[in-house]
Amino acid sequence: PEVLADLGRLGFDPRIVLFADTSNPSVVNETIQLGVNGLCYQFEDPEILFATLTAVMKGRICIPYTVLSKISNTPFQRLTSRETELLGMLANGWTNIQIAARTGISENTVKYHLKNLYDKLEVRNRAMAVALYTKERRRNPD
Repeated sequence: PEVLADLGRLGFDPRIVLFADTSNPSVVNETIQLGVNGLCYQFEDPEILFATLTAVMKGRICIPYTVLSKISNTPFQRLTSRETELLGMLANGWTNIQIAARTGISENTVKYHLKNLYDKLEVRNRAMAVALYTKERRRNPD
């Protein structure tokens, strides 16, 4: 996902087919939101791989329905894995300095991630983000 985000920030708009070794919905959702045009699994039938590549070359999106049906439309699905990690730390009462030390990133980078997280969750501050997170965890305690 980080490479896809970097490509987007640099202004590139390549056609990308993800060859995944996971069906984790949050990972798949994150890559789709970052602009993946196609998705195949690591041990997919070669005919499916070829059909996916051909479709994406023609400008189509080729994501299996079984994958799309697992993706939730909650605001939490829009979060990157890093943002989700930070939200969990916020919910545990960690400060920005503690989060930075634990994750090995600077405090300014923590603030940057939190701003993006707040924007995606449509909240104004950490208390609102934690309240929304707590409510979601009670509703869907996976």
